[in-house]
Amino acid sequence: MKNQVSGMVSSVRRVVRSGLVILVALLALTYLTSPAAAQTPTPSFQGLGQMPGTMSGGGTYVNAVSGDGSTLIGYTWVSGTATRPYRWTAAGGFEDLGTLGGEDCSNNRAYAVSFDGSVVVGTSCKPGGLVRAFRWTIGGGIQEIQMGEELSQETRGVSADGSIVVGKNIRWTAPGQTDVIPYLGGNNTA
Repeated sequence: MKNQVSGMVSSVRRVVRSGLVILVALLALTYLTSPAAAQTPTPSFQGLGQMPGTMSGGGTYVNAVSGDGSTLIGYTWVSGTATRPYRWTAAGGFEDLGTLGGEDCSNNRAYAVSFDGSVVVGTSCKPGGLVRAFRWTIGGGIQEIQMGEELSQETRGVSADGSIVVGKNIRWTAPGQTDVIPYLGGNNTA
């Protein structure tokens, strides 16, 4: 009796294993032939080259990639002492985001981008060499935002929807409210 039960258990195990193998194979086949699997992109690398207008021997640098992967932002050297912020998309290529009207300086840079690439934040020089924070949008272009009282202002991050900008211990919320985020002690910055 004991041998019969043991034999039956072994038979059931083989059937269950075979059934599981068939089930896994069917699930894999269903996935591999589904439209979603056919649309999954293969990872690749694409060099962007230099942004047009970049000085010979200068560089074009990426500082961030949008959450959806559609947009790159950063800065490029346009002379030995000046940079320009840019936005890059596969459809449009490089886009010079401009400045806040000041002379070209090495602080014209884009630092962060919203999830869909529609909002870019960074720093730019104003007349007199003052470095100010900016927020660039597809519909509105580059605009100064107030990020505190310091002579040199910074932006280092932006929310996924582009409505909140942070830099050092300042949070800017559209359409223009600023809040000071208290330091925890030591040399803390956002």
